[in-house]
Amino acid sequence: EIQALHAAIGGVSLLLGEDLIQCSKIPTLPPVSFLLGGVWFNLTAQDYVIQIARGGVRFCLSGFQALDMPPPAGPLWILGDVFLRTYVAVFDRGNLTGGARVGLARARSREAGTQGGGPARAQGTGWRAG
Repeated sequence: EIQALHAAIGGVSLLLGEDLIQCSKIPTLPPVSFLLGGVWFNLTAQDYVIQIARGGVRFCLSGFQALDMPPPAGPLWILGDVFLRTYVAVFDRGNLTGGARVGLARARSREAGTQGGGPARAQGTGWRAG
């Protein structure tokens, strides 16, 4: 799944499972969306491309990385820092009637400071590019 996602966003494989992205293509890269609990959560290229500057040189890496987890535990996705920088997660493990749950909402934009999204309950997985 990660290889297909990297192909969709133009990633070039490096060692250790990381993919290089052309920094100049960030404005034209497609959004990547995850379907959780019947709600689509969208990540823009600015959300999922990690930009690094070292010694006057800038390079960009995909924030998505493969984790080889064979069945029956896998395949699985870990929605880590790339997702959690963009969405606020509230974990409710004390719900005695409905079981543990997670609430997700769009985090405030650093630039805008006031934008945010409404909450959504999440269960399940899926992804799409474009």
